[in-house]
Amino acid sequence: MNTAYEFRANRVAKLQVRMRATQATTLERFFATATLPGFSGARSTSTTYTGNGAYQTLTFEVAGHVDWAGTITDLRLDPVSGVGIQFDIDWIRVVPAPTVTRD
Repeated sequence: MNTAYEFRANRVAKLQVRMRATQATTLERFFATATLPGFSGARSTSTTYTGNGAYQTLTFEVAGHVDWAGTITDLRLDPVSGVGIQFDIDWIRVVPAPTVTRD
């Protein structure tokens, strides 16, 4: 495990991805924590790209997820949900929580 990118869940409210694809598709984001290792459908959220080939910024609201707590150890992004869909990712960023609390 690469611990260089671990972070406290309470510091992050949202994850954003700016991307384009050759057709509408569903993106799925997974995460693992120090106490819940590995990826699971229970620790995922999805959003839909509808940009029709144009860049679009998509947001994953992570702060409200019941398991988004403690130390986040791994993130995974599945950018397309079908075979043969071409895509480009311009950037991925973290939107900080408005107030950081200690846990």
